[in-house]
Parts: sequence; structure tokens; C-alpha cells
Amino acid sequence: MTNHKNDTGYETFREFKLTDGIKYKLNIGLREASDNIAKGLWYSNLAAFSTFDRDLDFGGSRNCAVDRHGAWWYKTCTYVNFNGLYVQPGETCKLAGAETGVCAQWHGGFNSGGKLRRSSMMLRRT
Repeated sequence: MTNHKNDTGYETFREFKLTDGIKYKLNIGLREASDNIAKGLWYSNLAAFSTFDRDLDFGGSRNCAVDRHGAWWYKTCTYVNFNGLYVQPGETCKLAGAETGVCAQWHGGFNSGGKLRRSSMMLRRT
């Protein structure tokens, strides 16, 4: 990931798999991350893939896919959301409401460096 200040961060996992069936539950193994990544995708471990029409998160009565503007592996709701609305540099990631953007919690929190300029997920078969 690269934020609007050109700081970079990463998370890697020894295992990354999805369960079969309609829930596509995320199962990720041991985590290695750069010092500036607080929780990232690791927070979503064991979460099912929630969509606008299939609320599978642990967010209580709200649907995190609706609140966060995109389908993802939500728990209560998330610390990383690559499928949300894009946030322009200088805008604030408002994760408590419906104005959530493509953000990650790092460099002291969402509002002090979490607006992402670039992100990628890469998978490698082992």
C-alpha cells in the first residue's frame, strides 16, 4: 500500500485461503507486516465475504458492505477496505459512517496517513 504522502506499508501471510461455498470465509495464517501497519487485513481473519445483498459480517444490525460502500471480508466492520469509495488526497476516511473510502489504519490511525493512493493484493500459489 502507498498513502497520499508516498509512505509504503505491507502485510504478508503464510497462508491465504477461502472456504468453499457461498460465504467465502477468509482464512489467513501467520502475519508479517511493516511497522506502520496497525491491523490491516489480518483483522478480517475468519470473516465471511459480505455484500450489499448478503450481510455476513459481525456488525450487528448494520450491513458493513452498505456502510463501507463495497463488498469485503468485514468483521465489525474493518481496518482495510480496498473495495470502498476512493478518497481524494486531503479528504478524511470516516469509518464510523457511510463516507468510508479506500483506507487502511496505519501511521497513527485512519486520519493521519490512511488515505491510500495505491493498493494491491497479490496471490502466489505455493
